Amino acid sequence: MSSASHFKHSLQRLLILLLLLVSLSPVLHSQESIALSWPLTSPDRVYIANSAAQTGFAAGGAAGRVVFDRTYGATTGGWNTSELNPDAFYEYRVIPPEGSHLELDRLSLDLSLGGGGMNAAVYYSTDGFRNHRQELGQPVFFYTTDPQPLSFNTAITVSHPDTLLVRVYAWGAEGLNTEFNNRNVRMEGLAFGDRPLSETTAIIEKGPLIKLPLPGGQEPFLAPLADSMYTTPGLHTWTCPADVTCIKVECWGGGGRGGNRTSSGEGGGGGGGTS
Repeated sequence: MSSASHFKHSLQRLLILLLLLVSLSPVLHSQESIALSWPLTSPDRVYIANSAAQTGFAAGGAAGRVVFDRTYGATTGGWNTSELNPDAFYEYRVIPPEGSHLELDRLSLDLSLGGGGMNAAVYYSTDGFRNHRQELGQPVFFYTTDPQPLSFNTAITVSHPDTLLVRVYAWGAEGLNTEFNNRNVRMEGLAFGDRPLSETTAIIEKGPLIKLPLPGGQEPFLAPLADSMYTTPGLHTWTCPADVTCIKVECWGGGGRGGNRTSSGEGGGGGGGTS
């Protein structure tokens, strides 16, 4: 074989190899920059859906009923212990889709409180806080009643089928009802997958809902997110927010005006009932 023919044959093989690598690269080396967001400013803007991961929000059993406010975000009481209470937290969860992993290098959020001063600390875990947790930065003491940013540089890697849980703990509040607020939580980094990430949406939408137990057997997904009350007779329309998996309906019958009622329906009232 002449040198010219040998060179031509080698060039053809090289071109075929390059074409093969190019055709496989979207599958083998698929990656993209991602930003996962939890605005927390209303029941239908707790978090923003993202094709790179399934996200969720919960609150620890020691926290009160969470309300979502346009100005302050997620807000509730229950932060008045003298030391960090492992059951008093806001939780942000990230679940990579099948065949992918995430490398998150930044976490940011806005913090505020109802009054006085309070301590806060941020931890994360990929085993449900059963055997391992890692602190981000150092605990902070703050007293701002207006939302102020707090950010961390991170080096968090989570791969399917693990779930990343990030918990923001708070303690040292002046009273049980002093509110601790989180808003505009955001995680940034890279997503890697064995398929183009734009094709993972169906996997996320149809995947099983992962539920992790809290101490005492409480279920974080059942923490109330918001409520609506109708006090006049007639037909009312209520729109279920996205990703809600459970609702509770309480009805009171007619009768004289009673005392204030709790969410369990206790309290005075004439001739009424709950169901």
